[in-house]
Amino acid sequence: MDLQDTNKGEKAHNITTTVYKDLQLNFTQGLKAIWSSGKALHKSLEVTSQKAKAHYDAITILGQAASQSEGTVIGIGHALMQMAEIYKEIQNQVDENIAALKKDLCNPFEFILLDNGEKMEERLRKYTKEHVKLVSPYKKAASNLHKHRKKGKGGIQNPKEMQYYREATECKQRLDRFRLKHLKDALFEEKTCYLYAFERLITIAKNHALQAKKTHESLDLKLADWESLTQSKDLSKDAMKIIESIIDVSCFTWFINLLFFYDKTKLFKISHIVLKVKV
Repeated sequence: MDLQDTNKGEKAHNITTTVYKDLQLNFTQGLKAIWSSGKALHKSLEVTSQKAKAHYDAITILGQAASQSEGTVIGIGHALMQMAEIYKEIQNQVDENIAALKKDLCNPFEFILLDNGEKMEERLRKYTKEHVKLVSPYKKAASNLHKHRKKGKGGIQNPKEMQYYREATECKQRLDRFRLKHLKDALFEEKTCYLYAFERLITIAKNHALQAKKTHESLDLKLADWESLTQSKDLSKDAMKIIESIIDVSCFTWFINLLFFYDKTKLFKISHIVLKVKV
């Protein structure tokens, strides 16, 4: 072993220290920011959910009013009520996601925050303390060897130098093994912490993806039917059916005179339809 080559050992030590400090500070701060914003988001979504339900109830009321009409908007009323029901089903999925935000993200992150900062601080303190205990004897043994060689009393056959060399080598090996073990431990801890946070966020993303898919499927099935109800703005045929059911044909002239002052265009259309009925 080359006792002068300490760069790799120092690099392992520096990485270990940096990882624990990152977990103690940067990771904890990032986790806290997500937890805090997640709690605020959860609260605002609960309020929004209540307002959304009130909005869908209002659509239902409008649909009921149209459905009970004796005019030409019964079909629109049914469609409005159907729309409100679909919105409510979608909102149920939204409410499940709101609950999942708290259950799968906020609560687990809060638990980690209570434990992680102190845990990483303690591990770094313990590692540093044990590291100092191993570095000190190595530095002492390496210094003794260097001084002995500097005095010119060295030599490959010199028992004293061999003793110093053996002590320094053993100390260096113990130090390297310690550094390598704790580097692996630190990297594993880092991967575990960040993976856990990432997996929690993926769970939330999956919930959003499922909700978006169900929303698209639910609305896509009905949009064409709803839009078909808006294609024709000509209500003369529907109006005429109602008119025929309540007005005697003998009153036709009086009714036409009444409409004349309202809309000449509709007058022509309705007259044309009634004349066909009479024939």
